[in-house]
Amino acid sequence: MSGSLRIKAPSAAAAFVLVDLLDGYGATATPEAGGEWVIHVGLLGNRQNAVPASLGFVRQWLEMCGLPSTSVTLDSETYLLRGDAQDVGTVRAPAAKAHLRHGDTFGGCE
Repeated sequence: MSGSLRIKAPSAAAAFVLVDLLDGYGATATPEAGGEWVIHVGLLGNRQNAVPASLGFVRQWLEMCGLPSTSVTLDSETYLLRGDAQDVGTVRAPAAKAHLRHGDTFGGCE
């Protein structure tokens, strides 16, 4: 199954930090209303490895920016990815949603 992973960022600066971390995954950032940004990661090809690797980079980004969490959309469902989760790097693609929580709030980072 192809698709995309969408990650909310609170600012352009934070969005482009994450795009840099996701170098090699074809990540792009687009602005949304209210000054928020969305990072899109295409999941074409090896989805089984791309999802957990991308979530690992998102967690690293949360720590770098001091964000407690972010909104992540996978397969049309939105989850709250917390920066303090210790098992993000071990998520396998079919079970990815088990490690994410529903929600759409996130912290701020400039």
